[in-house]
Amino acid sequence: MRWMSWDKLSIPKIHRGMGFKDLASFNVVVLSKQWWRIQIDVDSLVAQLFKAKYFPHSDFFGANIGTIPSYDWRSIFSVKNVFHHGARWCIGTGARNPLMGHSWLLNGECITTS
Repeated sequence: MRWMSWDKLSIPKIHRGMGFKDLASFNVVVLSKQWWRIQIDVDSLVAQLFKAKYFPHSDFFGANIGTIPSYDWRSIFSVKNVFHHGARWCIGTGARNPLMGHSWLLNGECITTS
């Protein structure tokens, strides 16, 4: 049996590779997205439950892991350092990131052209 290196397996399919993703990095991205939803939609049931149980008197950055944390909370809490160090989203050319018509602003408004 012939083995392939990870470098060859992770080459995108458009470049004739296998297109495998780095699952650890992908997991951090998905958990970060969940954390972001908790921060943005504070009225959601999940956000209210986590806040009540794990950080009732602070925000996420002031939260502790707590005693006997749930699997979900431990997972989401594990990405705290990503946001503490300032995660950023690169827009690039903007071709793949639709900015118009989406609520990017904190008050829920959309970016519009005048």
